[in-house]
Amino acid sequence: MQDDKYKKLIAVMICVGCICVLSVFCSLLQLQNIKHMENRMSFMENMLLAMNRIDPGDKSAEEVIRMNVDGSVQDGRIADSSDVVEVEQDIHMSGASYASEDEYEGKTKICLTFDDGPSVYTDDILDILDKYGVKATFFVNGREGYDEQYRRIVAEGHSLGMHSYTHDYSKVYADLDSFADDLYQLHTYLYELTGVDCELYRFPGGSSNNASKVDMERCIQYLNAKGIRYFDWNVSSGDASGGYKSADTIAFNVLSQIKALDADTIVVLFHDASGKSTTVEALPFIIEKIQAMDNAVLLPITDETDAIHHISVSE
Repeated sequence: MQDDKYKKLIAVMICVGCICVLSVFCSLLQLQNIKHMENRMSFMENMLLAMNRIDPGDKSAEEVIRMNVDGSVQDGRIADSSDVVEVEQDIHMSGASYASEDEYEGKTKICLTFDDGPSVYTDDILDILDKYGVKATFFVNGREGYDEQYRRIVAEGHSLGMHSYTHDYSKVYADLDSFADDLYQLHTYLYELTGVDCELYRFPGGSSNNASKVDMERCIQYLNAKGIRYFDWNVSSGDASGGYKSADTIAFNVLSQIKALDADTIVVLFHDASGKSTTVEALPFIIEKIQAMDNAVLLPITDETDAIHHISVSE
């Protein structure tokens, strides 16, 4: 009988001990979550303060920042090719005409560019751009199954550029003939899909890449001879470097670089590719902050845009 009492007492003590341990664990977890949220809020508040967009004592960054795109994705899609706006064969770079950049004299011209698409995120990006009335530039690869997205880029007035058909450095940059063949393949592919005679190019890895087996100056001279302009970038979102990048980090990268850069033309590098969901999440906030600037305007790359080159070669 005495043994049964001890066993019950021990059982009760074990239960109480487990409850205490669980309670302590939950408390620690809650404190960790609170600390994480405080750190995140502090980071974003510091970012905004650095950009002179909010003052100390204003409502918290969590109330100011909307990093998600809830409600921004529209149901509208181009159903088929019959919905696509007719494009003249001699149109330059863009799927639609755009106002002269002379209208924006004295303002910093900021061009948002997206490499590597189309992808599963292209429609989301296009929906966001449409919501904010922004035209951007898409440097695309050759991808099957995205006919609608190629055509939608053009139909909605964004600039369409080439970024190699394969994006396989070992093929694109094997020699000058390989580069030329890849360029021809993508140019033909896009012309047949959209009717746009693309005269805009971005090198995979940029003109300063170290992967090419052919001298990049020869590739540049080849583009010059074909009347094709190439664009690098002077602001990078960092969304394709060093693994995962949060939406907060992408926004900070872009906005802090824009603030620090003294240039008439700013070309921002993003990536439209699978796995880049945080780029989509950061985009509305980035656009809102740029549109709130008095001395900046968001424009697509056109014939009138000053070229941004990492390396340059004379004609």
